[in-house]
Amino acid sequence: MKKLITIPVLALILIFASCEDKETNDQLNGSKNATNSEPPAVSEYMEEGTYREEVEVSNGDQVLYLAISSDDSLALYEYLETTEFRLLLDVDDIDEIVSNNNEDDWEAYTDDIITEQPKVNVDLAAVNIDPQITSYSLEVASHSSGSKYLQGYPVGYSTSNDFIGAVHLGWGSEFFAQLMKKDGWGFWNGWDVLDINGVTAWWVYPSNPYYIALDNDYSFYKRGIRIYPDRDQTLTNYRIVYKSNEFYGHDCAIGWYDGAHCQIFDTPPAAKAFFWGPHNSNWLGAYYTPVNGNECPVNGSWFDSQNCFVSEVPLYLQAKSFKWKNNLYVMPEVIPTK
Repeated sequence: MKKLITIPVLALILIFASCEDKETNDQLNGSKNATNSEPPAVSEYMEEGTYREEVEVSNGDQVLYLAISSDDSLALYEYLETTEFRLLLDVDDIDEIVSNNNEDDWEAYTDDIITEQPKVNVDLAAVNIDPQITSYSLEVASHSSGSKYLQGYPVGYSTSNDFIGAVHLGWGSEFFAQLMKKDGWGFWNGWDVLDINGVTAWWVYPSNPYYIALDNDYSFYKRGIRIYPDRDQTLTNYRIVYKSNEFYGHDCAIGWYDGAHCQIFDTPPAAKAFFWGPHNSNWLGAYYTPVNGNECPVNGSWFDSQNCFVSEVPLYLQAKSFKWKNNLYVMPEVIPTK
């Protein structure tokens, strides 16, 4: 009998990246492919409204940047207290997972409605991974129990990559998984469960089928996976797999290269940086809250009667934009390989 937990939770999505502090907050250096269209007259700062912790996970020079969030501060604290992360490189046969990721082979989970949602979400906001590494995995391990956060609770994972998968480690109980999608960047574009021929969840076993993945057969702004372990499975018996598919260089369409990503501007002390765009629009801008009422000290920024506008984010970079330690970033330009 498969016993599964039923604890209400809320999945949240985050964005992140690498950063190096700059000593100047003057001008944006790169302008390649940047756009100069006028932003909407008035921006709206929207509080994120969640508890968030930013974690860097490294393996040598290779780094993952995780944004971990929850609406429950205690759940987030206890999850971080009881969880360790490791970055594994090329441990999974990504070609096999991609080529054999056949929906017809997945065993459907038979419950009509799954009401519980993860109370903790782990978002892969950015990476600094050598392009020769074809795949990388996030290994999640618990190291205590009792009154602390139980690994058996459902956990959500998300990314702007065009691939995310879960691989069973081959021991312990089976679990079931839901695949998630997000169609746009805004708060109004929430997460939806992917429905494939009327099925919204699938079993993943220690042996076949031992993995499930959401690949680039679908076109989404972000994709995710929710893991629902057996209620008695208090240790994590899966890892989350990502695929390296873009060769990033040092050139920035906007901002400057910080050694891994493109920082758009230095946020002034006491200000809050944020991305904003109107509803039902592909337009996205980089902003920060004003200083001393209506002052915008970042060179080139200006007051729109509510906040300080800095720069528009080109359309092709909107899915590769993120916030990390109160600064805004985009990914560098991709180096042509052909």
